[in-house]
Amino acid sequence: MRGKYTALVLCLAAVAQASFASFDSSELNEVTFANTTGATIKAIFFSPGDSDEWGPDIMGSERTLENKDQLSFYVHYPESTGTFDIMAVGEGMDAFIIWDYEFTDGQEEIIQFRARDMQDEFPDVDFVEVTVENGLDYDIYYLFLSPSDSEMWGADILDEDTILEAGQSASFVVPVKESAVDYDIMAVDEDDDTYTFSVTLDPGEDDAFTFTVEPSDLDD
Repeated sequence: MRGKYTALVLCLAAVAQASFASFDSSELNEVTFANTTGATIKAIFFSPGDSDEWGPDIMGSERTLENKDQLSFYVHYPESTGTFDIMAVGEGMDAFIIWDYEFTDGQEEIIQFRARDMQDEFPDVDFVEVTVENGLDYDIYYLFLSPSDSEMWGADILDEDTILEAGQSASFVVPVKESAVDYDIMAVDEDDDTYTFSVTLDPGEDDAFTFTVEPSDLDD
């Protein structure tokens, strides 16, 4: 959905969207997930609304959202509003799916997961594990893993507090179908410099992939 920008601002936003190098951390929105289900949420899939893919589990391989806990993430989209599909998954593979949740600039979002909401059927998908390594001499402050068929970067999978230090890595589960799918990766350092590249996840080739952010990925 297009925001209430003037024609000039829309034009500038389109130019920024077309360039991976255009990034301003002050333009990120924030979403907080609150767990009041009485149980542990082990995964939150966050997908751009214009994509046919579910997108990564932004919780990562080392985090869960315990009952009564909260966790916040930054969200990147090119215009003044953006819609996303969100799926929370419990330990028993019970799910809560929100379709076309709208984010608007300047409005922090709080999404609460309740026990009575966890009634949706989990999609029939396979999974691959994606590990991203920081091969830079700098810390990575934001990390995005987005389906290539989307015009939005989606959620920063490091969450609002985590920094991926030089030499460190982080792993995430990504739902896939039978055929290969392309994803875009963008890492952002403390100076808002961006490092972007595209990858292909082919479940017929492997179920685990490792990609390294290199200095040569720096955008002009």
